[in-house]
Amino acid sequence: MELTTVGMSLEDYAASYTGPLSDIWSIQPDNGGYQVTFPNGATAAIRGADTDWAFQFPTDLATSRLWLHSLTYAPYLYWDHGDWATTAAIFASYEAYFTREQSRPDYVPMNSLDHAHAAQLLAVSAVYASLVARGELYPERQEVLVRFVEVVGRSALSEGMIKFNNHGMMLTRALAHVAFVFQGVSDIASDCGRSGVEEFDRIIQAAFDDNGIVNENTPAYQILYMRVVDTMITFLRRTALQPEYVQIWESLMSRAKDSLALQLFSDGKVPPIGDDAGGVSPYPSTLGELYSPSNGLFVRKTETSYVSIISGYRGVVHKHLDDTSVRLQHKNVDLVIDAGLLTYDASDKVGVAIVSQRGHSGLYFPRFDHVRPIDAFLVKPPRQYSWIDRRVDLLGHEEVACGYVVDGAYQAERLYTFLNDSTIFITDSFSAPDEEQAIQRFLFPGNAEIAQRNGSLEVVVGDAKLVLWTEPTSTIRFHLGSGGDMPKGWRAVKFYESEPCWSVEISAAAARSSIRSAIAFGDADQDITLPVEARSYWS
Repeated sequence: MELTTVGMSLEDYAASYTGPLSDIWSIQPDNGGYQVTFPNGATAAIRGADTDWAFQFPTDLATSRLWLHSLTYAPYLYWDHGDWATTAAIFASYEAYFTREQSRPDYVPMNSLDHAHAAQLLAVSAVYASLVARGELYPERQEVLVRFVEVVGRSALSEGMIKFNNHGMMLTRALAHVAFVFQGVSDIASDCGRSGVEEFDRIIQAAFDDNGIVNENTPAYQILYMRVVDTMITFLRRTALQPEYVQIWESLMSRAKDSLALQLFSDGKVPPIGDDAGGVSPYPSTLGELYSPSNGLFVRKTETSYVSIISGYRGVVHKHLDDTSVRLQHKNVDLVIDAGLLTYDASDKVGVAIVSQRGHSGLYFPRFDHVRPIDAFLVKPPRQYSWIDRRVDLLGHEEVACGYVVDGAYQAERLYTFLNDSTIFITDSFSAPDEEQAIQRFLFPGNAEIAQRNGSLEVVVGDAKLVLWTEPTSTIRFHLGSGGDMPKGWRAVKFYESEPCWSVEISAAAARSSIRSAIAFGDADQDITLPVEARSYWS
């Protein structure tokens, strides 16, 4: 049996793809088995053949079940604990469980089965290669792993399983790995090879646009795509598996790096926009402007400021109810924020608030504050349509116009006018049945010191300050970490950890269909005033 291909052997593969388990996981021996802690903090008892694959987790069920079924932890039972018996039993018992489930007349695939399959196929590939590398691939061990990869591989290749999103990207990458590792061992390898690389290419070509922006509404997901493409470029170079794609993907990555550099904060950190709580980017940041109407995205970044505006989408994956929203930093200090992502658990009231209108700084109708993104964008037809446009006004000021329509009847329009690099005038208008009004909502960090002064709000956060001017007839309400069925004033610090933030809501006088405001920002010790030229925008 030939175990090598051009440039890389299975021994090389094992050395490259068997790194340490991430520190957001934990495996602890427990009464003859193991207790595995997943990234969301949930735990599961791993008991080899007696593992309960149908275990009902009390919280965050969908994500916890995904981690249990992913088998990401299985190789480490062999590598770190020397426990081949439990490792083999896990693959065998899961294969038997999955086969039984598929045969049921009422079988419905679990949520994110494609993601689980991607992780499973990478896990079994890594274990198989490491057995070869250690000279421990005995016939009975090979039989267990080949049977597993054939059952899971055929499910992964079934009609409709490969989707044009990040799950499909990860699954096709895993198929390419199976094609390499199990070549000459299982007939599934050739089928995986044909679907793996070619489908991977189709998915990423659709995900990245001509400017290199990914259609998943989240800078962190663009980084995920880029990391996976980078690893696939290395994989194809080393295996010589369809190397003709290498140059194509390198060109794509060049565009992706340029567009990501403009999305990142000035200090290189990842903005917690869309389905992410923020973090550090492995790719560099650069100053400038990024405007993508198809992705509903505008970013303006100078040496001292960062402003992003979201309104619209090219794909609905990871889209929040954030149309017309703004995010603003001064010298890397958050002033106006986006609440990020706390959890995918739909039963978590704060988590739902964060992805809804309540978690963003924009123009919103309160009647839709309870709506989840999935109920606005993943229905047919979508309930909400949105747009964004960039232009220059008669005085030479850059403007960003944006807006949305909900249920064909509730319309909100916002115009951001950049009077200079540190002053933005905001003009909002809205229309709805029975003259229902929209409100301006601004989220400020929870540690902000906020003071009302003669028709304005002064917001101080560390060494930065923002002043928000409103119309004299406006009403202002404040929320800070409120509870109940409709919590307001929360942001995600990281996944599964939240903290209070200020939610400031500004309402127009009765019967009005517009609200105007202005924002200026700078250093905390700076005397910030509204420029004289702003007066023409109030009239």
